[in-house]
Amino acid sequence: MSSFAMMMSHFEMFQKNQFAQLVDTQDFMVDSDDMALAKRLEKEGCAVTLHRILVGRGSPREPGQIIADSLGSWHNPSRVNQYFQIIFPKLNVYSKPAIAELDLMWQLRHSIVHTGGVVTREDAVKVSQLRKFEDRKLVLEGEFIMEAGRRLHMIVKHATSLLETAVRDRFIRPEDGEDYEQIIQGIIGCNSSNHKWLEV
Repeated sequence: MSSFAMMMSHFEMFQKNQFAQLVDTQDFMVDSDDMALAKRLEKEGCAVTLHRILVGRGSPREPGQIIADSLGSWHNPSRVNQYFQIIFPKLNVYSKPAIAELDLMWQLRHSIVHTGGVVTREDAVKVSQLRKFEDRKLVLEGEFIMEAGRRLHMIVKHATSLLETAVRDRFIRPEDGEDYEQIIQGIIGCNSSNHKWLEV
């Protein structure tokens, strides 16, 4: 069970890092407007405090990292869609079926981490797939971890492909001979030790 919880934590970090990278590379985008971006971030509840800035001293942190850390609800895929819409207003990085899968995965993680592996009644009503499992202990058997990992790779690959298309549409090609593809992959690329899962 702890492997699944750790996998979801890595997925959360991926989302936040991807968002941070997009914030930090706005200068490469057509129609970049820091004031408009700041207003959209504030509207979504981003409040960067002086304390958050001060605790990062001594380690180089780009603004995107501080901003991503200041946004909550990274366990809520619908909210994550809204966060990426701050940068690409018409884009849903997660489809409705992906949101349903992620909601289930996040609820399972919550039950593992916060309620000792038991799906409480309160938690069961949050996700329709869990309603018949209220007050029951989770048992993750067989290939569950491998299959969950494979599904996360597919979700990440699809979201990354959508983001790559959006970045390419707004990207300003460098005039000084910098490698265009290398810059794009630096902004939006993803990799995995199970790289074959990303080729699906």
